[in-house]
Amino acid sequence: MNNAGETINMAIGFVTGRKNFKNLIKTYVNNWNEYDLINNDKVKLHLFVAYDLKYHNTRVSDYKNIDPSIYDWLDSVTFIGSNAISNEIKHLTDNGVVSKKEAKMVFG
Repeated sequence: MNNAGETINMAIGFVTGRKNFKNLIKTYVNNWNEYDLINNDKVKLHLFVAYDLKYHNTRVSDYKNIDPSIYDWLDSVTFIGSNAISNEIKHLTDNGVVSKKEAKMVFG
């Protein structure tokens, strides 16, 4: 529950290997705009996109080249590729947060 005056951080995450996910992002952002979340100082909106270049033989630019207005409407946009995932797995396993088996189950 949000206390009066606190900021709410809301995020949407995509795990994708398809270029057309960008159309879905627009749908979400338009919906947030309809509910006055875009310009609401009490709500911070964040987008996370974990992409798989091998799924449909795509390039990083297929994911990062989203409509520039979306960047303007969101507080942060984070893209997560295979290198970032590998680094996170290494960090978590090296620090004993999860086992290699657990990391494989979470990150595939």
